[in-house]
Amino acid sequence: MYDPVSWNGMTVYVRRTMKFAGGVAHLVLFEYRRQKFVKCTSVLD
Repeated sequence: MYDPVSWNGMTVYVRRTMKFAGGVAHLVLFEYRRQKFVKCTSVLD
């Protein structure tokens, strides 16, 4: 799944994935604030 995000006047497509393999969930979250890349978190459960 790709989410369009406006960043520095450009349209950036951020990939948001949720995968389940062997009972493992992989979540990648991109947060944008004030048109700046502020955080990228990767969570393994």
